[in-house]
Amino acid sequence: MSQPRPTLSARGCGFLFLTLTACPQGSYLPVTDTLTETTGSGPSASSEPTATSDPTTGSEPPPCNMNGACDQGESVLLCPDECKACGNGEIDEGEVCDDGVANSKDNAYHPGSPETAPCNSSCTGKVPFCGDGTCQVDSEEFLSCAQDGCMPVCGNGVVEEGEACDDGNLENTDACLNNCKPASCGDGFLEAGVEECDDTNLFDDDACTSLCKPAKCGDGFTWKDMEQCDDANDVETDACDVACKTVEHRKVFVSSAQYPGALGGLTGADNKCQMLATMAGRSGTFKAWLSDATAGPVDRFDVSFNGVYERVDGALVAHGWGDLVDETLSAPITLDETGNATADTGVWSNTGGSGATLKGSSCTSWTSSNGMIKGALGFSSSVDSTWTDYDPGQACSGANNIYCFEDPV
Repeated sequence: MSQPRPTLSARGCGFLFLTLTACPQGSYLPVTDTLTETTGSGPSASSEPTATSDPTTGSEPPPCNMNGACDQGESVLLCPDECKACGNGEIDEGEVCDDGVANSKDNAYHPGSPETAPCNSSCTGKVPFCGDGTCQVDSEEFLSCAQDGCMPVCGNGVVEEGEACDDGNLENTDACLNNCKPASCGDGFLEAGVEECDDTNLFDDDACTSLCKPAKCGDGFTWKDMEQCDDANDVETDACDVACKTVEHRKVFVSSAQYPGALGGLTGADNKCQMLATMAGRSGTFKAWLSDATAGPVDRFDVSFNGVYERVDGALVAHGWGDLVDETLSAPITLDETGNATADTGVWSNTGGSGATLKGSSCTSWTSSNGMIKGALGFSSSVDSTWTDYDPGQACSGANNIYCFEDPV
């Protein structure tokens, strides 16, 4: 029976037969390699070698502790997850740059020169900078980096090419619109605190004027289909009244001549008024404010007139027929056809305050100058009803003035 063979242990490289053989540099065997006892004849058996020590140092291998850092003793070969090539300061295969610890952590835009731009966190190139060929809209604009193709951007707060203003917003209610043009009346946008309306035009005949204010009577602009006129004043005796309606003006005067009661009837009295007006250079048709036994001005005048009766000096006498016959005048009829003032005087009338005939005293319908017949008078300086109904009867032989009214009917 054969003798058991002793078991020998060996550290390092090679098997121990009679002598130790040195390991080639950089190779190793695991520390658990052993020679085991065998019985009988034949080669001895051993376990498969396992690499568990650092090939460069022969020391115990690093733990690859997954702490996010490539620690001493760890390498890309042993700990690829922790010892990534990007960040090691060397430009490895697949990398464009590698500044090591100077690599950018957040890939933030670099405002400095291209030469000083750091490598990005993946080592695929530098972080964004002006000159990299790409416009970084959050960091670059037309004026500072046109070389990267940056175009003017309205609303970035910088007045760039083609912009008249840029207030950093895209609001249309302030002084700079969202097209970077100054707000103006007629642009269709209501500028807060400045405009009251804006209808996209500068017309003065619609509801919003060229001043961007709502149209109203008295603003000087005639609002189409709403106003007949607008003279920007509240004068009631001019061509446009306070309601912005066109006002027809008709002249009124007391005759400069005096006549006895034989006026030639109502027609003759009308002719006398027309002759005086024509001689004074006044156009239009004039009639006598006079009533015979059957008819008065209410029957002969334009009672629908709502314009202005005025003296030859422009003083308001009455607003239309209704105001004329309400027994109160705005001004007395004391000027003649030439504008001269007459003395307070009686005026042939025979007409009541309503414009109707008083019937009785009309000098036989203004055909007689008989001193035994009478005619009713008004009084020229009065503004109450006595302007037309003052004296019930004076002798027709006497001479008095007559009132003349412009009336085309």
